[in-house]
This record gives sequence, structure tokens and C-alpha cells, in this order.
Amino acid sequence: MYIISYDARTHEKITESNVVIKRAADGNVVFKSTYTVNVGLTAYKLASHESIINQAEIVKETYQNEIENIKILFEDFGKTLVNDPRLDHTLQIIQSVFYHNSIINTAYRSIIEETDCGCTPHPAYILDKKGFWCQEDYMINPEQLLTAIKDFNYKIQDREIKAFEYLKSHRKESSISLDKISNLIEPREQFMNRINSAYYSNSNNYIKQNSIKIECTSQGSDLGCCGNYSGCCIYWSLVCLEHDLYCLKCDHWYCGPQCKPL
Repeated sequence: MYIISYDARTHEKITESNVVIKRAADGNVVFKSTYTVNVGLTAYKLASHESIINQAEIVKETYQNEIENIKILFEDFGKTLVNDPRLDHTLQIIQSVFYHNSIINTAYRSIIEETDCGCTPHPAYILDKKGFWCQEDYMINPEQLLTAIKDFNYKIQDREIKAFEYLKSHRKESSISLDKISNLIEPREQFMNRINSAYYSNSNNYIKQNSIKIECTSQGSDLGCCGNYSGCCIYWSLVCLEHDLYCLKCDHWYCGPQCKPL
């Protein structure tokens, strides 16, 4: 039995959050982590991404023997907290849960794969459509995604052909990580360079203005529109499609408290 203590507070544009996990039997601390984000910084999302990798290296070295158990405990805790309908999941206090989760997952993945800590930010986070996730830890079901592509009559673009073929060749697998798909559409290094260039060219506005499809070809209630809302679907993508598929029953904690099962 374990006890998880989590506190987060925001002052002006700075949010500090703390996680402490103790054994209930003896009160010994098995995990402790502090994360601070300043949304007032230019391109704060890039700073957060770098900070997550750096802190994952520390967690990896400090809690290597307990990391698997920590990962399971915090994922269960995060799912419960983020899906509490009494809480506003857009607040930085709630968003901080996603940062801690990514730190732990990145450290765990590094130990299991015997690699340096690495994390590619989920593009929906950059677009303000999702809390922070590393693409390497965000799992999708290839069969579900292929079915949705077919049902939606989505026309595969030339740059997506390799990813589409990969999905078809792995359709029998229960899950694959999003980074394996994304890297076939746009190499990871190119993706990160593009985000860096966009942020420092015109900060968040550049990314938002150049990522949204204005034409109304579907409704917000359709799969692939990053949520379930009334009116025109202003942003459709494969990234949003896999999110909406996984949230049909609202049984994943990244769906958020506003999610309503279909």
C-alpha cells in the first residue's frame, strides 16, 4: 500500500507542483519530484520539453529500482485526478500532472530500452489540444486507426503513404507508439526543428494560425476533430483521430473530465 501526496499552486504565470510517494507501512519515501513551469516565457512549451528530459535523467538515476512501480502508481493517480469532473483540466495545476507523468515514463522507457532519456512532444500539445505527452509513450491501435481512416474517407497524402503502409503491416498488433507513425511522416529531427523555428519566429500564434484548417468539411462531433463539440470542425488530423478513437468510451485519463461516452 502506498500514499501519494500531490500539491500544485500557481502564482501569476508560474506553477509549481510536487509529487511524493510513500509506503503506507513505514512512511518511507520511494519517490519525490518537483516540477515548475512558467507560461510567461517565450516558447515555454519548448522549455517544458527540455526540462522533462533533464528531470527524467535525474529520476532514472535516483529511483531506478522503484521506477516500474512508480509508473503504475502515478498513472492510476493521474487518471483519477484528470478525469475528476469538478476540476478544470485546462488549468496549469492539472496540466502539471501530464508533465510528471511524462518524466516518469521517459525515465522508465530509458531504463527498459537501455537508451538515453528521450521524448518527442505530441503535436496536439503544441496545438493546445492535449496535455503534454511524449509520442514514444502515446500508444495507438493500428486496426482502429485504419478503420477510422476508411470510415472517414480520408485521402492519404503523399507524405503519409509510408506511415499508412506501416499501419497496414502492423494492423494485427494491439498497439504501437505514435512516434513510429509520426517519424515516417516527418523525421523527428525535422519535426523538432520546425517547431523551434515556428516558436521563435512568432511564438504560439504562428503555430496556431498555420495549423488550423478553416474550411468546414465536417462537424465538430465527427471523429478526428480533437473532441466532441458543436459547429464546424476547424482542425482535423490523424493525431486528433487517434485521440477521438481512444476516447469514445472516455476510459483513458487523457480524455479529460469534459468527455462524454458515445
